[in-house]
Amino acid sequence: MGYSMEPRRVLAENEDILYQSKKHWAVFIKAAVYFGLAAAVLAYKDPILTAVQFTPPEDLKRILPPVITWTVKSVCFTAAVVFGLMGLARLLSFFSNKVLITHKRLIQHDVLSGSLSSLDLARIESVRACTGLLGSLLGYGKLILVMGSGQKITIANLRRPHEFERELFSAK
Repeated sequence: MGYSMEPRRVLAENEDILYQSKKHWAVFIKAAVYFGLAAAVLAYKDPILTAVQFTPPEDLKRILPPVITWTVKSVCFTAAVVFGLMGLARLLSFFSNKVLITHKRLIQHDVLSGSLSSLDLARIESVRACTGLLGSLLGYGKLILVMGSGQKITIANLRRPHEFERELFSAK
């Protein structure tokens, strides 16, 4: 099962890559935030358990404390797993996503999942690069593509989005 990670395999005959970009390294910061949240949830599990302890009515003394303990531990563990998976997804997107411009189309290729989305350049009505404060400082942002049908497509965490926008318009 030889799977090529070479972007040229998705191109048609006589189609060349004019510009190529990937996710910006800032996704590592976002992944670290998610991993930090996962660690914080696990670290504060015991203080949360202490905070929710109370003296239950006599007839519930045997049942209620273990149920509360189990519920708090389950919620904390589930939240930690969700945050950890969100961080892992950010990391994997850095290594697997590529966005290509050819003279015919815009291609977004996810190497890990094998998904490929392709947009005909003629159908793209407008392109807007948005960076925000942190994105302006670090050189990343998102592209918002508006299609002729009014459909909006967003490509987030892209390296040098203004440069990508220029290359996209010059390819049209």
